[in-house]
Amino acid sequence: MKKISGVFIFAVAMFSLFLFSTSASAALLFAAPQSGTHALQEAFSISVKIDSQGDSINAAQARVTFPATILEVRSIDTSNSVFGFWPEAPLFSNENGTIDFIGGTVNGVSGASLHALTIEFIAKSVGEAPISLDNGAITIDDGTGTNVLTGATGANHRVSVSAVIPPLPSVSETATSTQQALPLPGEPIPPPVIIERVPEPAKGLPEVPHVSVPLYPSPDNWYNIATPFNATWALPLDITDVATAINVNPNFTPQKSERLFDNKIFDSVPEGVSYLHVRFRNAIGWGPATHYRLAIDTAPPTPFIIESLSGFQTDDPAPIFQFETNDALSGIKHYLIKIGDAEAFEWKSGKLQLPLQQPGARKVSVRAIDFAGNGTSANVDLITIPIASPVITFVTEKMFFGAEEGITVKGTALPNIDVRVSLMKASGELISEHSALADSNGNWDLSFGEPLGVGAYAVFAQTKDARGALSLMVQADPIITVKSRPIITIGALEVGATGSALVLLIILCAGAGAGYWYFRERQRILRTDVAMTSRDQEHLYALMNTDLEKLTKNFDAMNETEKKFIIDRVNENVQKMEKYILKEIKNIGNGK
Repeated sequence: MKKISGVFIFAVAMFSLFLFSTSASAALLFAAPQSGTHALQEAFSISVKIDSQGDSINAAQARVTFPATILEVRSIDTSNSVFGFWPEAPLFSNENGTIDFIGGTVNGVSGASLHALTIEFIAKSVGEAPISLDNGAITIDDGTGTNVLTGATGANHRVSVSAVIPPLPSVSETATSTQQALPLPGEPIPPPVIIERVPEPAKGLPEVPHVSVPLYPSPDNWYNIATPFNATWALPLDITDVATAINVNPNFTPQKSERLFDNKIFDSVPEGVSYLHVRFRNAIGWGPATHYRLAIDTAPPTPFIIESLSGFQTDDPAPIFQFETNDALSGIKHYLIKIGDAEAFEWKSGKLQLPLQQPGARKVSVRAIDFAGNGTSANVDLITIPIASPVITFVTEKMFFGAEEGITVKGTALPNIDVRVSLMKASGELISEHSALADSNGNWDLSFGEPLGVGAYAVFAQTKDARGALSLMVQADPIITVKSRPIITIGALEVGATGSALVLLIILCAGAGAGYWYFRERQRILRTDVAMTSRDQEHLYALMNTDLEKLTKNFDAMNETEKKFIIDRVNENVQKMEKYILKEIKNIGNGK
C-alpha cells in the first residue's frame, strides 16, 4: 500500500494533466513471453508490458517476484521503455527474488503491449520458475493519479538439464483436425495436431494456401499485440505435407515438411514486419508458398510537445498549435484533438488553427495515434484573454405593451468595433440579437423593434474584434419592464388591462352601489326619481357585473383584443353611471 500511495502522489504531482474523461477505465499488466523451457546456465529475457485498453496512462509500478533458488537476475534494461524517468528505478534482489520499480512519463501513452522493462535471467537450477507481478498500479493520465489496473498476469518458465521440445501428440486417426486453442499463461506452445489420411490423386501441383490468422485478420494492417497466435488454412484432399516458416523475408519458400495439419500455434513475432510462409505438397510435388504479412508495432509514437507562437495565455481567439511527431514503425495515422469539454476530433497533420475560443481557461489535449493503435499524448492549459468589454450607458427601463417605439440601448466601447447586443427574457430565453458598430469615438446605440409581451427583460452586450476575439459579456443594470397600458390613472396609480384592472373595477362597482344607497337615504322625498334611478343603475350594474364575471372567469383564455373590448365596455358603463349619478345628484340638489 505504501508503494501504491507513492505512485499516486507521483502521478498527481508530476503529471497534473488530463486526456479524455473515462467513466470505466481499465489496464492490464503482463509478462512476455509467458512460458518457456530453458537449459541450465541459459540466459533468457522476459518483458513487463502494459495493455492500456485504449486509455492514456502516465505511470506504473509493480513488484516482480521469482524463485531465487532457480533464477538469478543478470540485468534490467529500460532503454526501450515507454517511461522516460523512474521515481523508483528498477531494483532487484537475487537473495529475496524481487524486482521493484516505479516508472512514469510526461507524455501519456496508450497501446495494447506497451514496453516497461526487460529482465535478463540466468537459469541456475532445475525446476519450475513462476514469475508473478504483485503490488501493481497503473495511473491514468487524468491529473488525479487514478489507479486503473484491473489485472496482472505473470509467467511460468521451466529450467531443465537441457532445453527440450515437448513431444508430438499421438497421431490422430481422423481425417481432419480441429483448431487448437491458444495456450493458457504459463503453458508451453503445443505442436500442431497431425492429420492421418489417404490423399486423393493429384491432378497438378498444389495451389497457393489460403491462410487465416484470427489475431491478425488483415495482412495489410498494423497490430499492437505481440503474443502467440493461431493460423489456419483449408487442406485440399490431395495434400500430403505442409511446410511453414516465419521470418522477415517476404519471398521465402519453406522446404522442410512438418507432416499434415490444418492449423498451428506460432510464438509471438518480433516488432516490425514479418511473414508467415505456408506451402503445400501433394503426390506431384511442392506448390507455391503464401506469404502472410504480420506487421507488429507495440511502441507508441515519439513523445512531443505542443507549441504555439501566440503562447498559451493570449487574446488570440484562434491560435495555431504545432505538435508534429513521428513513429518509427507503422507511422502516424492521425491526431486526436480535444479542446475543453468539446468532443474530440481527428486531425491529419501536426499543425492546427484552433476554432474561435471564448474567453476563459480550458485544457487542450493532443494524442498522436499510429497505424497500430498506439498513442502518445501531450496536454497544455490554454487561457484566452478577453478584450475590453463594452459599457452600457442607457437602456429603456419601462415601456407599455403594444408601444410602437422599441427598446433603445446606448453605450461606449473600443472605437470602430462590433458590439453584439442580446435581449433576453428574465428566464434566460433569447429574444433577439443585434450588432452595432462603435464610431471613431467609441459610441454606439441600437434599438430593438420586436414586439414584447408583458414581463421582465435583460440586455447583454459583448464586443468582437476583426480577429473574432470576444470580450466578457456585460449586463445592463436596470431590468426592462413591459406593462399593460393603463386604462385609468388615479394620481400616481396606473391601472392597466390585467389583474389590477379587476381590482379597480370592483372598487368602482362597490362605489357605484354605495352611491346609490347614499342618494336613496338622502332623497326620501324623491322616491319616484330614486326608483327610476335605481332601475337604471341596476341595469348598468348588471351589465358591468356580467362583463366582470366573464373577464374574471376567462381571463387567461382571452386574447388581448377580447380583454380590451370587455374592459372598454365596462369603462363605458362606469362613465355612464358616473354621468347619470351626477345628473341625479344635481337634480336632487335642485329639488327636482
